[in-house]
Amino acid sequence: MCLGARLLEFVERWATNRDCAAVALASPLAREGVHQYYEDRSDEKWGDVIENEL
Repeated sequence: MCLGARLLEFVERWATNRDCAAVALASPLAREGVHQYYEDRSDEKWGDVIENEL
């Protein structure tokens, strides 16, 4: 299991133990392989992150 998958597993376990309803994350548009990974997990894309650097 890659580092990112292990980190996500840890975060989800941590959130579940604290009765969180969901975990949200942001991923750069250019990381198409990462997006496919989340789709394969049946994660739901529900929006976009908008950023304005100052």
